[in-house]
Amino acid sequence: MSAKKASISKDLGIETDRTTYRPGDTVSGVIYRANTIVSTEATIDVVFHGRSKSYIDYRSGDVTYTYKGEFALFRQEKQIFQGPLHIPSKDRQQWPFSFTIPTNIDARLYPGEYSPKLSFIPLDSDSVGKRELPASFSVSNGGAKGTIEYLLEATLKSEGQGSSSTEKAVLPIRLINVDPNPPISDFDFEITSHAETVCSQRLVPGKENAELSTSDKMKKFFGTSSVPVLAFNLQVQVPKVVQLGDLPIPVYMRVIPNWTETSESIRNAPQKARLASFRASLKYEFDVVGSDSGDPYTDYASDKVELLNDEVGNDVVEIPCTTGDKPPPTDIGTAIRLRLGDKALPNVSTFNIKTTTQKLSWKATCKIANESFSASGSNEVTILPASIDSPPSWMAPPDDDVPPPSFADVQRQDEKKGFSVSSSEYPKEKQ
Repeated sequence: MSAKKASISKDLGIETDRTTYRPGDTVSGVIYRANTIVSTEATIDVVFHGRSKSYIDYRSGDVTYTYKGEFALFRQEKQIFQGPLHIPSKDRQQWPFSFTIPTNIDARLYPGEYSPKLSFIPLDSDSVGKRELPASFSVSNGGAKGTIEYLLEATLKSEGQGSSSTEKAVLPIRLINVDPNPPISDFDFEITSHAETVCSQRLVPGKENAELSTSDKMKKFFGTSSVPVLAFNLQVQVPKVVQLGDLPIPVYMRVIPNWTETSESIRNAPQKARLASFRASLKYEFDVVGSDSGDPYTDYASDKVELLNDEVGNDVVEIPCTTGDKPPPTDIGTAIRLRLGDKALPNVSTFNIKTTTQKLSWKATCKIANESFSASGSNEVTILPASIDSPPSWMAPPDDDVPPPSFADVQRQDEKKGFSVSSSEYPKEKQ
């Protein structure tokens, strides 16, 4: 039971003014036919509705059990034409329509014949009516699937020359939720520390770019005591609250040397660290519930979205390497344009589908004295809808034909405005 796909043809089609809407918006469009027809009596009906569907295949030995669930979110219908219909060959005729999307689930549909055992939320009309319409959504994992969809469905029934016929058309629309508040500023950071070491002759001041001889490489390979070792902690601050749209996801990094564990020959010597690559992804897990006309059955579905898998390349993103408070940590998330965009899935909590966990995972590769080290981590996050104050472009995917500016370009623009990423405000560690 996957999300329903568009089904349109010359016999009957649906066009709308756009493809993405928000609760409260008006959906305007036309129903059209571009094939000849001669009918003494015809009707055209349009239905606009939303629903939450679940589907589970559970296999036990040689037997497969199927569990399903479907809950209505709202339903509107109109008859936009009735009468004789004649469309000559190669002509097209169309009929306008419009619907206003409700902001909340239609309480009049509940509790009805729905079973409380098949719902994660209360089914009394008062509780249901207070719930906002959920965003369009689809997740599938093996035998478990969950879908929240909004559909326009048109039907043309016609009679003529002693026969009757029925044509149908379907067009899904995408519904997104928005946060009425300004873009978030409190990301509720989680701070982690990763103990690392780097071993290289290049750690000696003045030899940062030195070419290592064969003898140097052998000593480094075998960990000879004469090769300097820098011990340090990579401190990473990752948000636990993020927001859909184009709002940058701040990720702060700093290197804190551990001088007591560092070779005496380079102790207290200044070092430079930089970001080489960064990967980030979101993993979701959802519970879905369905029934086989008997008891309910709950399973889970999961999905993973890659947010960024990027080699920094020529864009130098420096990471402070100091035991003091200055300079502050670098916001590498903003520097490398880490964003959710519209790729991420929103939090879901509806009748037969609910979010259980959302984890942001990351892996960073950094360099000191041209020697690489890596750190990784993950933490649960809450994903908020995009802010209503966001520019319109934040509500839509970027144009693939227009490349984003490089970090160097962003730095130059920021310098003209009198600030830099590395010196901007950053979160303080909680006491």
